[in-house]
Amino acid sequence: DVFDYIDTIPNYDSGKVFGLSPLANDRYQEDTTRKVLDTILSIQPKEARGGAGETREAVIYRLATETLEKLPPDYIAHEVKERLSKLEPMNIF
Repeated sequence: DVFDYIDTIPNYDSGKVFGLSPLANDRYQEDTTRKVLDTILSIQPKEARGGAGETREAVIYRLATETLEKLPPDYIAHEVKERLSKLEPMNIF
């Protein structure tokens, strides 16, 4: 029974769980994404070296592509953007 209940819990915690507004949650997600990308950039070698190694840009592109592939199949970016472009209280900024 416990495992069945756990399976019903969403994998994504909304900001409401922590008392955050949807706008604060969006900002948190942006900050987290920026930190991940900054970390990826910071751990890459700063100098170009000879050899067949990937460039910093190629590594970041590959990691970003892999991340995009992990999005759920029903996530269609242009549809989400279209829905968010409507002026509503929660997405006006």
